[in-house]
Amino acid sequence: MRPSQRKAVAAEALAAGAADYFLRDQDGRYLSLLPALMLKIQRQRTLEQNVFRMQQAVQDSSRAQELLNKVSYELVSVLNLNEVMERLMGATIELLGTEGCSLWLWSSDRDFMVCQAVIHSTKKPPLIGVKVALGHGAVGWVAAQNETVVIQDTTLDERFIADIDDEINFHTRSLMAMPLRIKNELIGVLEVVNKHNGIFTVEDLAMGRALSNSAAQAIENARFVEGLRQQRADLMRRTEQLNAVTYTVNLERARSSDELPEIARWADEMSWLSRLNTSTSQEMILLERLREVALEAQVVEASISKLNRSAAVGRALAKVTKLIEDVDSIGQEEIRPVVKDTAQKWRDVFALAAGKIGEQAISEPVPNPFIVGNPVQGALFVGREDIFKRLEDLWG
Repeated sequence: MRPSQRKAVAAEALAAGAADYFLRDQDGRYLSLLPALMLKIQRQRTLEQNVFRMQQAVQDSSRAQELLNKVSYELVSVLNLNEVMERLMGATIELLGTEGCSLWLWSSDRDFMVCQAVIHSTKKPPLIGVKVALGHGAVGWVAAQNETVVIQDTTLDERFIADIDDEINFHTRSLMAMPLRIKNELIGVLEVVNKHNGIFTVEDLAMGRALSNSAAQAIENARFVEGLRQQRADLMRRTEQLNAVTYTVNLERARSSDELPEIARWADEMSWLSRLNTSTSQEMILLERLREVALEAQVVEASISKLNRSAAVGRALAKVTKLIEDVDSIGQEEIRPVVKDTAQKWRDVFALAAGKIGEQAISEPVPNPFIVGNPVQGALFVGREDIFKRLEDLWG
């Protein structure tokens, strides 16, 4: 019989009442074995309890990891920022076993952290919209240091400041606040408060960091998609404006060159296009090419030099003609006709402007020494700039 089997038999014997026989032995030989036997039994029971706790911890950890993986997948697959924040809040308090959780993101000027979402197991503190300055309180400290903070007892840590608690009538006993980073750049802070059982552990810290990484990426994805949606909405609005302007063009006004200033103003109205990554939107590429034509109209309007005006008109004609050739192969159906019609009308305006400039004659001929006659040297040499200046002086 192996030692482990003997222990098992002894334990079963004791459970069946073997101790009674030990105590009844008149010689006392068995009584001396009782303390050692009881000690072994106690150790065996402690070992079994420890094994059970370890198994339970492994199971809990496995369930938590499964939940973390599920939450991480769900977060990065959701493209609505409000839904991302809602799911994040619920998953965080479940995974970390806390009473509440709040999400803080930069203000537009990046001077403050602003609470964007909050959840609590019993009551929802009025935190949304509250601002925290950089370095102020636990959230401000994380924002300033770009590091995680764990406070097991808020009464013993100076990084916790109770002014917000006092303002919203809340009591924070313990907290953990983690930075949300994208490529090591902080975009926000995720804070959990009041651990239900015990204190925050190393496992909680690892879980929180993993969750904050997924949350940061999910928030960034949702923001990007919302930005694209906003750009799309702006694009449609600008297209409607462009459509309205295009179909109300008065060709007689165009013949009086009044349309050139209007084209030039359009470049300013569409200046927002230059700040976008147009490689992801063919519609925006079309509008950007229209804007480039309109920028040449600005040069025509602003330039005093007739040569510069003539060059700008020539560039505009070339760009708008190329755009008309390319428009059928770029963008979506709903915007192509508008852009093409606009480009054709603009081409008429620039062609008219080019004709008007061409009608202006110079008062006397200017010979080009690079083409006609022998090369000129010395003081009589006329360079390219001299020719342009002479043309400018004599033109019109």
